[in-house]
Amino acid sequence: MVKEIAGSIDPLRLMKLLNKDNGIPELVTAMRESRANICIDSGPQKIALALADEGGPPCVAIWTGHHPIHYCDYAKNTIHVIPINHTTKVRGDWSICRDFFEANYRYLVYSNVRELVDCVKQAVEELVE
Repeated sequence: MVKEIAGSIDPLRLMKLLNKDNGIPELVTAMRESRANICIDSGPQKIALALADEGGPPCVAIWTGHHPIHYCDYAKNTIHVIPINHTTKVRGDWSICRDFFEANYRYLVYSNVRELVDCVKQAVEELVE
């Protein structure tokens, strides 16, 4: 699956771009050249979401401790993978957020690591055809 996601990036070029001594510009370059980005709720995820929203590679956004409704607008070309208890991650009243979230966000729900892996695989299959 990694080869499918990395797309046309030469593996050696990818390793050079992701070298620990490189910075944000190299990370953005690697993300921009990939066929898709899979990211946890972190800084690189926000870059991947912005790229996906601007017509770049699609993003599989994995959420653990936060809810996407607080950290990204409706991101087209993105599937959010959220924990089964995601409603407890919302600051405020879930009943107010629910309709907006369900109408504007594509998402899959997981309750354990096995389901998380399956959700990521499903999201990649849907986004990278």
